[in-house]
Amino acid sequence: RFLELGPDAVLTAMARQSLENEDDVVFVPALRARHSEAETFAGFLAQAHNAGVRVDWAAFYAGTGARRTQLPTYAFQRERYWLAPNTGGGDATAAGLGRLDHPLLAAAVSVGDRDEWLFTGRLSTDTQPWAAEHMLLGTIVVPGTGLVELALAAGRRAGSPVLGELVLEAPLLLEDGVTRQVQVTVGEAGEDGRREVAIYSRPETGAEDAERDVTCHARGLLTAEAGAGTSVPWPAAWPPEGAEQLSVDELYGDLAELGYDYGPVFQGVRAAWRDGDATYAEVALPDDVDGGTFGIHPALFDAALQSGAALLAARDNSRHKMPFSWTGVRIEQRGTTTLRVRTTTTGDSSLRLDAVDDTGTPVVSVDSIDVRPVEQAQLQTGRRGGGDSLFGLDWTAVTADQAAGTPRIAFLGAARTSTENHYADRAAWEKALADGATVPEAVVATIDASDTTAAPVEATREAAAQALELLQWWLADERVAGSRLVFATRG
Repeated sequence: RFLELGPDAVLTAMARQSLENEDDVVFVPALRARHSEAETFAGFLAQAHNAGVRVDWAAFYAGTGARRTQLPTYAFQRERYWLAPNTGGGDATAAGLGRLDHPLLAAAVSVGDRDEWLFTGRLSTDTQPWAAEHMLLGTIVVPGTGLVELALAAGRRAGSPVLGELVLEAPLLLEDGVTRQVQVTVGEAGEDGRREVAIYSRPETGAEDAERDVTCHARGLLTAEAGAGTSVPWPAAWPPEGAEQLSVDELYGDLAELGYDYGPVFQGVRAAWRDGDATYAEVALPDDVDGGTFGIHPALFDAALQSGAALLAARDNSRHKMPFSWTGVRIEQRGTTTLRVRTTTTGDSSLRLDAVDDTGTPVVSVDSIDVRPVEQAQLQTGRRGGGDSLFGLDWTAVTADQAAGTPRIAFLGAARTSTENHYADRAAWEKALADGATVPEAVVATIDASDTTAAPVEATREAAAQALELLQWWLADERVAGSRLVFATRG
Protein backbone atom coordinates (compact mmCIF):
# COMPACT_ATOMS: atom_id res chain seq x y z
CA ARG A 1 0.00 0.00 0.00
CA PHE A 2 1.69 3.20 -1.19
CA LEU A 3 0.20 6.41 0.23
CA GLU A 4 1.73 9.65 -1.04
CA LEU A 5 1.43 12.42 1.55
CA GLY A 6 2.21 15.51 -0.50
CA PRO A 7 0.75 18.25 -2.72
CA ASP A 8 0.48 16.14 -5.90
CA ALA A 9 0.71 12.61 -7.32
CA VAL A 10 4.21 12.78 -8.83
CA LEU A 11 5.68 9.98 -6.70
CA THR A 12 2.56 7.86 -7.17
CA ALA A 13 2.98 7.97 -10.94
CA MET A 14 6.68 7.04 -10.70
CA ALA A 15 6.01 4.18 -8.29
CA ARG A 16 3.18 2.84 -10.46
CA GLN A 17 5.55 2.68 -13.45
CA SER A 18 8.09 0.77 -11.38
CA LEU A 19 5.57 -1.81 -10.16
CA GLU A 20 3.16 -1.94 -13.10
CA ASN A 21 3.48 -5.73 -13.38
CA GLU A 22 2.76 -6.37 -9.72
CA ASP A 23 -0.69 -7.52 -8.61
CA ASP A 24 -2.54 -6.34 -5.52
CA VAL A 25 -0.61 -3.05 -5.28
CA VAL A 26 -2.44 0.15 -4.35
CA PHE A 27 -1.20 3.70 -5.02
CA VAL A 28 -3.18 6.58 -3.47
CA PRO A 29 -2.15 10.28 -3.43
CA ALA A 30 -3.49 12.47 -0.64
CA LEU A 31 -3.78 15.57 -2.84
CA ARG A 32 -3.88 16.37 -6.57
CA ALA A 33 -2.91 19.60 -8.28
CA ARG A 34 -5.89 21.64 -9.53
CA HIS A 35 -8.31 19.44 -7.55
CA SER A 36 -10.35 20.42 -4.52
CA GLU A 37 -8.23 19.69 -1.42
CA ALA A 38 -11.15 18.70 0.83
CA GLU A 39 -12.78 16.37 -1.71
CA THR A 40 -9.47 14.84 -2.82
CA PHE A 41 -8.34 14.18 0.77
CA ALA A 42 -11.70 12.62 1.69
CA GLY A 43 -11.42 10.36 -1.36
CA PHE A 44 -7.86 9.50 -0.34
CA LEU A 45 -9.06 8.33 3.09
CA ALA A 46 -11.83 6.24 1.53
CA GLN A 47 -9.44 4.55 -0.92
CA ALA A 48 -6.95 3.88 1.85
CA HIS A 49 -9.71 2.38 4.01
CA ASN A 50 -10.85 0.11 1.15
CA ALA A 51 -7.26 -0.99 0.64
CA GLY A 52 -7.02 -2.19 4.24
CA VAL A 53 -5.26 0.80 5.81
CA ARG A 54 -6.58 1.73 9.27
CA VAL A 55 -8.31 5.13 9.28
CA ASP A 56 -9.41 6.86 12.47
CA TRP A 57 -12.91 7.76 11.32
CA ALA A 58 -13.92 8.95 14.77
CA ALA A 59 -11.26 11.67 14.53
CA PHE A 60 -12.28 12.50 10.95
CA TYR A 61 -15.95 13.03 11.88
CA ALA A 62 -15.28 14.63 15.29
CA GLY A 63 -17.51 17.63 15.88
CA THR A 64 -19.71 17.04 12.83
CA GLY A 65 -22.57 15.26 14.59
CA ALA A 66 -22.19 12.22 12.32
CA ARG A 67 -23.14 8.84 13.77
CA ARG A 68 -23.09 5.22 12.64
CA THR A 69 -26.28 3.84 11.14
CA GLN A 70 -27.44 0.51 9.82
CA LEU A 71 -27.58 -0.16 6.13
CA PRO A 72 -31.08 -0.32 4.59
CA THR A 73 -32.59 -3.78 4.26
CA TYR A 74 -33.81 -3.51 0.66
CA ALA A 75 -31.73 -4.72 -2.28
CA PHE A 76 -29.49 -2.17 -3.95
CA GLN A 77 -29.73 -3.78 -7.38
CA ARG A 78 -32.35 -6.14 -8.64
CA GLU A 79 -32.07 -8.78 -11.32
CA ARG A 80 -34.96 -10.33 -13.23
CA TYR A 81 -35.33 -14.09 -13.31
CA TRP A 82 -38.50 -14.12 -15.43
CA LEU A 83 -39.49 -12.81 -18.82
CA ALA A 84 -40.42 -9.14 -18.97
CA PRO A 85 -43.95 -8.40 -20.24
CA ASN A 86 -44.38 -7.78 -23.97
CA THR A 87 -40.89 -8.94 -24.88
CA GLY A 88 -42.07 -11.28 -27.62
CA GLY A 89 -41.69 -10.04 -31.16
CA GLY A 90 -44.66 -12.02 -32.50
CA ASP A 91 -44.89 -13.36 -36.02
CA ALA A 92 -44.00 -10.42 -38.26
CA THR A 93 -44.59 -12.46 -41.42
CA ALA A 94 -48.28 -12.86 -40.49
CA ALA A 95 -48.64 -9.09 -40.97
CA GLY A 96 -46.83 -9.13 -44.30
CA LEU A 97 -43.54 -7.95 -42.83
CA GLY A 98 -40.08 -9.39 -43.09
CA ARG A 99 -38.29 -10.53 -39.96
CA LEU A 100 -35.21 -8.68 -38.80
CA ASP A 101 -32.65 -10.23 -36.46
CA HIS A 102 -32.07 -7.18 -34.28
CA PRO A 103 -32.78 -6.49 -30.58
CA LEU A 104 -34.74 -3.28 -31.29
CA LEU A 105 -36.00 -3.63 -34.87
CA ALA A 106 -38.29 -6.63 -35.25
CA ALA A 107 -39.72 -6.18 -38.75
CA ALA A 108 -38.90 -4.65 -42.13
CA VAL A 109 -40.96 -3.95 -45.23
CA SER A 110 -40.14 -2.52 -48.64
CA VAL A 111 -42.58 0.12 -49.89
CA GLY A 112 -44.46 -1.01 -53.01
CA ASP A 113 -42.23 -1.36 -56.04
CA ARG A 114 -39.84 1.32 -54.83
CA ASP A 115 -36.48 0.73 -53.21
CA GLU A 116 -37.65 2.34 -49.97
CA TRP A 117 -37.74 0.64 -46.57
CA LEU A 118 -39.55 0.91 -43.26
CA PHE A 119 -38.18 -0.80 -40.14
CA THR A 120 -40.24 -1.05 -36.97
CA GLY A 121 -39.72 -2.18 -33.38
CA ARG A 122 -40.41 -1.41 -29.74
CA LEU A 123 -38.23 -0.03 -26.98
CA SER A 124 -38.67 0.14 -23.21
CA THR A 125 -36.63 -0.32 -20.06
CA ASP A 126 -38.33 -3.71 -19.61
CA THR A 127 -37.28 -5.10 -22.99
CA GLN A 128 -33.87 -3.38 -22.97
CA PRO A 129 -32.84 -2.90 -19.31
CA TRP A 130 -29.46 -1.47 -20.29
CA ALA A 131 -31.18 1.70 -21.56
CA ALA A 132 -32.24 2.62 -18.00
CA GLU A 133 -28.56 2.88 -16.98
CA HIS A 134 -27.85 5.86 -19.26
CA MET A 135 -29.13 8.97 -17.48
CA LEU A 136 -28.40 12.61 -18.18
CA LEU A 137 -29.47 15.23 -15.63
CA GLY A 138 -31.80 12.71 -14.00
CA THR A 139 -33.54 11.68 -17.25
CA ILE A 140 -33.23 8.34 -19.06
CA VAL A 141 -31.82 9.23 -22.47
CA VAL A 142 -31.13 6.61 -25.13
CA PRO A 143 -27.48 7.29 -26.02
CA GLY A 144 -26.66 8.72 -29.43
CA THR A 145 -24.76 5.52 -30.11
CA GLY A 146 -28.11 3.70 -29.95
CA LEU A 147 -29.56 5.93 -32.69
CA VAL A 148 -26.44 5.45 -34.79
CA GLU A 149 -26.68 1.68 -34.37
CA LEU A 150 -30.34 1.74 -35.48
CA ALA A 151 -29.44 3.67 -38.65
CA LEU A 152 -26.56 1.29 -39.43
CA ALA A 153 -28.78 -1.78 -38.91
CA ALA A 154 -31.35 -0.40 -41.35
CA GLY A 155 -28.59 0.51 -43.79
CA ARG A 156 -27.17 -3.01 -43.79
CA ARG A 157 -30.57 -4.45 -44.73
CA ALA A 158 -31.03 -1.83 -47.48
CA GLY A 159 -27.56 -2.42 -48.93
CA SER A 160 -26.09 0.88 -47.68
CA PRO A 161 -24.05 -0.10 -44.60
CA VAL A 162 -22.06 3.13 -44.15
CA LEU A 163 -23.55 6.07 -42.24
CA GLY A 164 -22.33 9.14 -44.09
CA GLU A 165 -24.06 11.56 -41.73
CA LEU A 166 -26.58 11.56 -38.88
CA VAL A 167 -27.80 14.73 -37.18
CA LEU A 168 -29.64 14.56 -33.85
CA GLU A 169 -32.90 16.52 -33.85
CA ALA A 170 -34.38 15.45 -30.51
CA PRO A 171 -33.25 13.12 -27.71
CA LEU A 172 -35.03 9.77 -27.36
CA LEU A 173 -36.26 9.78 -23.75
CA LEU A 174 -37.62 6.79 -21.86
CA GLU A 175 -39.69 6.35 -18.71
CA ASP A 176 -40.06 3.24 -16.58
CA GLY A 177 -43.05 1.18 -17.65
CA VAL A 178 -43.60 3.12 -20.90
CA THR A 179 -43.02 1.45 -24.24
CA ARG A 180 -42.18 3.45 -27.35
CA GLN A 181 -42.69 2.30 -30.92
CA VAL A 182 -39.60 2.89 -33.05
CA GLN A 183 -39.54 3.43 -36.81
CA VAL A 184 -36.57 3.83 -39.15
CA THR A 185 -37.22 4.96 -42.72
CA VAL A 186 -34.71 4.53 -45.55
CA GLY A 187 -35.29 6.29 -48.88
CA GLU A 188 -34.36 5.34 -52.41
CA ALA A 189 -30.76 5.65 -53.49
CA GLY A 190 -29.98 8.81 -55.42
CA GLU A 191 -27.68 9.16 -58.40
CA ASP A 192 -24.75 9.47 -56.02
CA GLY A 193 -25.83 6.28 -54.17
CA ARG A 194 -26.85 8.06 -50.98
CA ARG A 195 -30.09 7.27 -49.17
CA GLU A 196 -31.93 9.43 -46.67
CA VAL A 197 -32.52 7.83 -43.27
CA ALA A 198 -34.70 9.06 -40.42
CA ILE A 199 -35.49 7.69 -36.93
CA TYR A 200 -38.89 8.23 -35.28
CA SER A 201 -40.67 7.10 -32.13
CA ARG A 202 -44.02 7.51 -30.42
CA PRO A 203 -45.54 6.20 -27.18
CA GLU A 204 -47.36 2.89 -27.46
CA THR A 205 -50.67 4.04 -25.98
CA GLY A 206 -53.18 2.53 -28.40
CA ALA A 207 -54.90 5.90 -28.69
CA GLU A 208 -56.25 6.93 -32.08
CA ASP A 209 -54.41 10.25 -31.97
CA ALA A 210 -51.02 8.67 -31.19
CA GLU A 211 -49.78 9.92 -34.56
CA ARG A 212 -49.70 13.40 -33.10
CA ASP A 213 -47.01 12.34 -30.62
CA VAL A 214 -44.54 11.16 -33.28
CA THR A 215 -41.06 12.60 -32.74
CA CYS A 216 -38.26 12.63 -35.28
CA HIS A 217 -35.03 12.00 -33.39
CA ALA A 218 -32.45 12.01 -36.17
CA ARG A 219 -31.99 12.38 -39.92
CA GLY A 220 -29.03 11.53 -42.08
CA LEU A 221 -27.59 9.84 -45.13
CA LEU A 222 -26.54 6.23 -45.79
CA THR A 223 -24.05 5.18 -48.45
CA ALA A 224 -22.95 1.88 -49.92
CA GLU A 225 -19.26 2.70 -49.81
CA ALA A 226 -17.11 4.56 -47.32
CA GLY A 227 -15.88 7.98 -48.36
CA ALA A 228 -12.26 9.02 -48.57
CA GLY A 229 -11.79 9.46 -44.84
CA THR A 230 -8.46 10.36 -43.31
CA SER A 231 -6.62 7.25 -42.19
CA VAL A 232 -4.68 7.56 -38.94
CA PRO A 233 -1.99 4.90 -38.26
CA TRP A 234 -2.61 2.74 -35.21
CA PRO A 235 0.15 2.89 -32.54
CA ALA A 236 2.66 0.05 -32.79
CA ALA A 237 2.74 -0.50 -29.01
CA TRP A 238 -0.19 -0.87 -26.65
CA PRO A 239 -0.60 1.11 -24.54
CA PRO A 240 1.17 3.83 -26.58
CA GLU A 241 4.64 4.72 -25.38
CA GLY A 242 4.80 7.96 -23.42
CA ALA A 243 1.05 8.17 -22.82
CA GLU A 244 -0.07 9.24 -19.34
CA GLN A 245 -2.27 6.71 -17.58
CA LEU A 246 -5.60 8.08 -16.38
CA SER A 247 -7.59 7.09 -13.35
CA VAL A 248 -10.80 5.35 -14.42
CA ASP A 249 -12.46 6.40 -11.15
CA GLU A 250 -11.60 10.04 -11.84
CA LEU A 251 -12.84 9.67 -15.42
CA TYR A 252 -16.28 8.60 -14.24
CA GLY A 253 -16.18 11.23 -11.53
CA ASP A 254 -15.61 13.89 -14.19
CA LEU A 255 -18.44 12.49 -16.32
CA ALA A 256 -20.73 12.53 -13.28
CA GLU A 257 -19.95 16.22 -12.86
CA LEU A 258 -21.02 16.70 -16.48
CA GLY A 259 -24.44 15.29 -15.57
CA TYR A 260 -24.01 11.67 -16.71
CA ASP A 261 -25.22 9.03 -14.26
CA TYR A 262 -23.94 5.73 -15.67
CA GLY A 263 -25.05 2.33 -14.45
CA PRO A 264 -22.69 -0.68 -14.44
CA VAL A 265 -23.41 -1.59 -18.08
CA PHE A 266 -22.17 1.81 -19.29
CA GLN A 267 -19.09 1.89 -17.07
CA GLY A 268 -17.12 -0.09 -19.59
CA VAL A 269 -13.75 1.69 -19.48
CA ARG A 270 -11.19 -0.66 -17.97
CA ALA A 271 -8.05 1.46 -18.52
CA ALA A 272 -7.30 4.80 -20.17
CA TRP A 273 -4.31 6.88 -21.25
CA ARG A 274 -3.83 10.39 -22.60
CA ASP A 275 -1.24 11.63 -25.08
CA GLY A 276 -1.76 15.27 -26.09
CA ASP A 277 -5.02 15.61 -28.02
CA ALA A 278 -5.58 11.83 -28.11
CA THR A 279 -6.95 9.43 -25.53
CA TYR A 280 -6.62 5.66 -25.59
CA ALA A 281 -8.82 3.24 -23.71
CA GLU A 282 -9.62 -0.41 -23.20
CA VAL A 283 -13.39 -0.91 -22.96
CA ALA A 284 -15.54 -4.01 -22.50
CA LEU A 285 -19.11 -5.05 -21.83
CA PRO A 286 -19.74 -6.63 -18.41
CA ASP A 287 -19.52 -10.43 -18.44
CA ASP A 288 -23.25 -10.80 -17.85
CA VAL A 289 -24.18 -8.59 -20.85
CA ASP A 290 -24.41 -10.21 -24.25
CA GLY A 291 -23.65 -8.15 -27.34
CA GLY A 292 -26.59 -9.93 -28.94
CA THR A 293 -27.32 -9.21 -32.57
CA PHE A 294 -26.34 -5.56 -32.39
CA GLY A 295 -23.76 -4.47 -34.92
CA ILE A 296 -22.10 -2.95 -31.86
CA HIS A 297 -23.84 -2.79 -28.48
CA PRO A 298 -24.83 0.85 -27.74
CA ALA A 299 -23.33 0.64 -24.22
CA LEU A 300 -19.97 -0.57 -25.56
CA PHE A 301 -20.04 2.10 -28.27
CA ASP A 302 -20.84 4.77 -25.67
CA ALA A 303 -18.01 3.58 -23.40
CA ALA A 304 -15.65 3.94 -26.36
CA LEU A 305 -16.57 7.65 -26.51
CA GLN A 306 -16.34 8.42 -22.82
CA SER A 307 -12.64 9.18 -22.48
CA GLY A 308 -12.77 11.49 -25.51
CA ALA A 309 -15.91 13.23 -24.21
CA ALA A 310 -14.19 13.92 -20.89
CA LEU A 311 -11.18 15.36 -22.76
CA LEU A 312 -13.42 17.73 -24.75
CA ALA A 313 -15.12 18.91 -21.56
CA ALA A 314 -11.77 19.49 -19.85
CA ARG A 315 -10.59 21.66 -22.74
CA ASP A 316 -13.38 24.24 -22.46
CA ASN A 317 -14.69 23.50 -18.95
CA SER A 318 -18.18 22.87 -20.38
CA ARG A 319 -20.99 20.84 -18.84
CA HIS A 320 -23.91 18.76 -20.07
CA LYS A 321 -22.94 17.94 -23.64
CA MET A 322 -24.46 15.41 -26.03
CA PRO A 323 -23.33 14.13 -29.44
CA PHE A 324 -25.08 16.26 -32.05
CA SER A 325 -23.87 14.94 -35.41
CA TRP A 326 -21.99 11.89 -36.64
CA THR A 327 -20.04 11.67 -39.91
CA GLY A 328 -18.50 8.65 -41.63
CA VAL A 329 -19.52 5.78 -39.30
CA ARG A 330 -18.45 2.26 -40.35
CA ILE A 331 -18.72 -1.08 -38.56
CA GLU A 332 -16.09 -3.49 -39.82
CA GLN A 333 -16.72 -6.32 -37.35
CA ARG A 334 -20.00 -7.15 -35.60
CA GLY A 335 -20.68 -8.63 -32.17
CA THR A 336 -17.41 -7.57 -30.50
CA THR A 337 -17.55 -7.18 -26.70
CA THR A 338 -14.05 -5.74 -26.03
CA LEU A 339 -12.31 -2.84 -27.77
CA ARG A 340 -9.12 -0.87 -27.87
CA VAL A 341 -10.10 2.70 -28.65
CA ARG A 342 -8.39 5.87 -29.79
CA THR A 343 -10.26 9.19 -29.75
CA THR A 344 -8.60 12.28 -31.20
CA THR A 345 -9.93 15.81 -30.81
CA THR A 346 -10.38 17.50 -34.19
CA GLY A 347 -11.76 20.79 -32.85
CA ASP A 348 -13.12 22.50 -29.76
CA SER A 349 -16.29 20.39 -29.92
CA SER A 350 -15.49 17.46 -32.21
CA LEU A 351 -13.45 14.28 -32.19
CA ARG A 352 -12.58 11.23 -34.29
CA LEU A 353 -12.89 7.64 -33.06
CA ASP A 354 -11.17 4.43 -34.13
CA ALA A 355 -11.53 1.08 -32.37
CA VAL A 356 -9.99 -2.36 -32.91
CA ASP A 357 -10.23 -5.70 -31.15
CA ASP A 358 -7.47 -7.38 -29.15
CA THR A 359 -5.80 -8.59 -32.35
CA GLY A 360 -5.74 -5.15 -33.97
CA THR A 361 -8.55 -5.90 -36.44
CA PRO A 362 -10.70 -2.78 -37.10
CA VAL A 363 -14.15 -2.91 -35.48
CA VAL A 364 -15.69 0.56 -35.75
CA SER A 365 -14.58 4.03 -36.84
CA VAL A 366 -16.16 7.48 -36.92
CA ASP A 367 -14.63 10.28 -38.98
CA SER A 368 -16.18 13.04 -36.86
CA ILE A 369 -18.47 13.38 -33.85
CA ASP A 370 -19.69 16.88 -32.96
CA VAL A 371 -21.06 17.60 -29.48
CA ARG A 372 -23.30 20.43 -28.35
CA PRO A 373 -24.43 21.68 -24.91
CA VAL A 374 -27.84 20.56 -23.65
CA GLU A 375 -29.88 22.08 -20.83
CA GLN A 376 -32.17 20.27 -18.39
CA ALA A 377 -35.12 22.35 -19.62
CA GLN A 378 -34.67 20.85 -23.08
CA LEU A 379 -34.87 17.35 -21.64
CA GLN A 380 -37.96 18.26 -19.63
CA THR A 381 -39.60 19.55 -22.82
CA GLY A 382 -38.76 16.28 -24.52
CA ARG A 383 -40.28 14.31 -21.62
CA ARG A 384 -43.64 16.00 -22.18
CA GLY A 385 -43.69 14.89 -25.81
CA GLY A 386 -43.97 17.04 -28.88
CA GLY A 387 -41.69 19.99 -29.50
CA ASP A 388 -38.80 18.05 -27.99
CA SER A 389 -36.14 19.23 -30.39
CA LEU A 390 -32.83 20.34 -28.98
CA PHE A 391 -33.36 23.50 -31.03
CA GLY A 392 -36.45 25.69 -31.31
CA LEU A 393 -37.80 28.08 -33.95
CA ASP A 394 -39.33 31.31 -32.76
CA TRP A 395 -40.44 34.55 -34.41
CA THR A 396 -39.18 37.95 -33.39
CA ALA A 397 -41.50 40.88 -34.06
CA VAL A 398 -39.94 43.67 -36.13
CA THR A 399 -41.74 47.02 -36.31
CA ALA A 400 -40.95 49.72 -38.83
CA ASP A 401 -40.04 53.20 -37.62
CA GLN A 402 -42.92 55.63 -37.95
CA ALA A 403 -40.81 58.12 -39.89
CA ALA A 404 -42.14 60.13 -42.78
CA GLY A 405 -41.51 58.81 -46.26
CA THR A 406 -40.57 55.38 -47.56
CA PRO A 407 -37.64 53.75 -45.71
CA ARG A 408 -34.47 53.33 -47.78
CA ILE A 409 -33.75 49.59 -48.24
CA ALA A 410 -31.03 48.03 -50.38
CA PHE A 411 -30.72 44.39 -51.46
CA LEU A 412 -27.44 42.49 -51.55
CA GLY A 413 -27.02 39.04 -53.10
CA ALA A 414 -27.44 36.97 -56.24
CA ALA A 415 -31.26 36.93 -56.10
CA ARG A 416 -32.74 39.49 -58.50
CA THR A 417 -35.28 42.01 -57.25
CA SER A 418 -37.45 44.62 -58.88
CA THR A 419 -35.82 47.49 -57.01
CA GLU A 420 -33.04 49.65 -58.36
CA ASN A 421 -31.22 49.47 -55.01
CA HIS A 422 -29.88 45.99 -55.76
CA TYR A 423 -26.24 44.93 -55.69
CA ALA A 424 -25.10 41.56 -56.98
CA ASP A 425 -22.31 41.11 -54.44
CA ARG A 426 -20.27 42.86 -51.79
CA ALA A 427 -17.83 44.30 -54.33
CA ALA A 428 -20.68 46.04 -56.18
CA TRP A 429 -21.99 47.42 -52.90
CA GLU A 430 -18.57 48.76 -51.85
CA LYS A 431 -18.14 50.42 -55.26
CA ALA A 432 -21.52 52.13 -54.88
CA LEU A 433 -20.54 53.45 -51.46
CA ALA A 434 -17.24 54.72 -52.85
CA ASP A 435 -19.15 56.53 -55.61
CA GLY A 436 -21.26 58.34 -53.03
CA ALA A 437 -24.38 56.19 -52.83
CA THR A 438 -26.72 57.07 -49.94
CA VAL A 439 -26.40 54.67 -47.07
CA PRO A 440 -29.79 52.91 -46.66
CA GLU A 441 -31.57 52.36 -43.38
CA ALA A 442 -31.37 48.61 -43.88
CA VAL A 443 -29.69 46.12 -46.21
CA VAL A 444 -31.25 42.71 -46.90
CA ALA A 445 -28.48 40.20 -47.68
CA THR A 446 -29.41 36.90 -49.34
CA ILE A 447 -27.45 33.82 -48.21
CA ASP A 448 -27.88 30.96 -50.69
CA ALA A 449 -27.70 27.48 -49.12
CA SER A 450 -29.73 25.71 -51.80
CA ASP A 451 -26.92 23.55 -53.19
CA THR A 452 -28.66 20.15 -53.26
CA THR A 453 -25.39 18.28 -53.83
CA ALA A 454 -24.14 19.15 -50.35
CA ALA A 455 -25.13 17.27 -47.22
CA PRO A 456 -27.49 19.19 -44.89
CA VAL A 457 -24.82 19.94 -42.29
CA GLU A 458 -22.30 20.98 -44.98
CA ALA A 459 -24.85 23.34 -46.58
CA THR A 460 -25.68 24.85 -43.19
CA ARG A 461 -22.01 25.39 -42.40
CA GLU A 462 -21.45 27.05 -45.79
CA ALA A 463 -24.40 29.39 -45.22
CA ALA A 464 -23.13 30.27 -41.75
CA ALA A 465 -19.65 30.96 -43.14
CA GLN A 466 -21.11 33.33 -45.76
CA ALA A 467 -23.15 35.16 -43.15
CA LEU A 468 -20.20 35.44 -40.74
CA GLU A 469 -17.89 36.82 -43.43
CA LEU A 470 -20.45 39.47 -44.40
CA LEU A 471 -21.14 40.36 -40.77
CA GLN A 472 -17.45 40.83 -40.01
CA TRP A 473 -17.13 43.23 -42.95
CA TRP A 474 -20.29 45.07 -41.93
CA LEU A 475 -19.04 45.65 -38.39
CA ALA A 476 -15.66 46.89 -39.62
CA ASP A 477 -16.96 49.39 -42.24
CA GLU A 478 -17.69 52.72 -40.59
CA ARG A 479 -19.65 53.93 -43.65
CA VAL A 480 -22.60 51.69 -42.75
CA ALA A 481 -22.64 52.60 -39.05
CA GLY A 482 -26.23 53.01 -37.91
CA SER A 483 -27.70 50.82 -40.65
CA ARG A 484 -29.32 47.47 -40.02
CA LEU A 485 -28.21 44.22 -41.69
CA VAL A 486 -30.93 41.61 -42.28
CA PHE A 487 -30.18 38.06 -43.52
CA ALA A 488 -32.53 36.11 -45.78
CA THR A 489 -31.79 32.47 -46.64
CA ARG A 490 -32.69 30.39 -49.68
CA GLY A 491 -32.81 26.59 -49.65
